[in-house]
Amino acid sequence: MRWLSLALLTTCLIRATNAPAAAQGLSGARQLLAELQVESASDRAADQLRVLAQRDPEARQFLAEQLPTLIEKVHGPAWLNAVHLTGDLKIVEAVPVLAELLRDPLTKGGATNFGMALRLGDDPPGRALADIGEPATEAVGALLVDQDRFKRWRAALVLGNINSAHADQLLELRLSHEDDPAVRAQIQSLLGERRKAKAP
Repeated sequence: MRWLSLALLTTCLIRATNAPAAAQGLSGARQLLAELQVESASDRAADQLRVLAQRDPEARQFLAEQLPTLIEKVHGPAWLNAVHLTGDLKIVEAVPVLAELLRDPLTKGGATNFGMALRLGDDPPGRALADIGEPATEAVGALLVDQDRFKRWRAALVLGNINSAHADQLLELRLSHEDDPAVRAQIQSLLGERRKAKAP
């Protein structure tokens, strides 16, 4: 009987200890999200949010709800960190806003080298979508039929970085209709890389 009382007391103490920690996780996420929007604190807040969201599902869900709206409202380091977080945490809820950003040439920076450009190192929204992966495929694939060849080229590069069977199918389908030489060459190159990677 004594051991049963001790077990019940231990269980209550564990629950009491964990409850504030969970609450602190969510309140901590709120505090860090506010800091993310302050230029001098943004990088540090992003690093802490990344760690917090990976270990606290409630904090991650909070970010999934807040980051897409934040991306539309902020600029500078806060915008960049918010976009990176959506990719690092694979926040599917951010796919529509990130895909819309692919339409804006100003959201793509200048590449320092060709390899960096191929890996989307100069394209934060594109990199985030590629990191989210398969759930982003349809939204990105929709841009393959845009009239603007730059948008088609950018979408093709993101799909190539997603590196899934579905993404490859969309690229193959576009290849048979693409009339711009640069976009066509880009798609052929991406598909060629896929075939090489799959070869035994």
